[in-house]
Amino acid sequence: MTVRGLAWFILILAFAGTLAPMPALAGATVFVGVVTGADRAVVAKVPAVDGTSVYDGDTVSTEPAGALRLRIGNSQIALAGSTTVTLHKIETGVYVKLLQGTVRFSSVPGSPIEIRALDSLVVRAKGDSAAIGQLSLKATNVFEVGCSKGELAVSFQGANYVVAESTAFRVILDEPNGVPLISKATGAAHWFWIPVLLATPAIAIPAILAPESPSAAQKIN
Repeated sequence: MTVRGLAWFILILAFAGTLAPMPALAGATVFVGVVTGADRAVVAKVPAVDGTSVYDGDTVSTEPAGALRLRIGNSQIALAGSTTVTLHKIETGVYVKLLQGTVRFSSVPGSPIEIRALDSLVVRAKGDSAAIGQLSLKATNVFEVGCSKGELAVSFQGANYVVAESTAFRVILDEPNGVPLISKATGAAHWFWIPVLLATPAIAIPAILAPESPSAAQKIN
């Protein structure tokens, strides 16, 4: 190879080297959290194990007898069996889109988590405070929401509710008789809010997510 040819070869290699990182940059994703406990669970189509990283847009799911725990900053979520969620990074923190099943969450100031489901259901800690809550999709028109610590702010189809500590409710949408149980909540026509006992996913989770004994059911404020 001539000196001129060698020079061109080196130049081409150098140029190729500058292009190599570009695909990685184009496909770069935002870190959301890390798996801290998994049993028959999948993250982005890969079996989940302790230490598995979860990124913006990833789908996380569990088998019927499976379970998964995920740390998001200083907050946590736990998935029961037969649960599927997607994780999304937003400016205010992280939101978890519940597609099916049950998700329990511990949200602390500085690492806010909100759970979204159906078309417009949003569940989060009330204000800038800590809370432990749970959301379950029971059917296409039935969900359950409960709080075992703090208070939850629940928004759905333009109506806003507060779920107090140690209370839980089953919400049935579009009942044929159209008589809501909570009449003072605007936009709640054709809804039923029925007090139920708090339930937890079948997963060994830290004390911060441990259930508390529910008190007598209270109406949503």
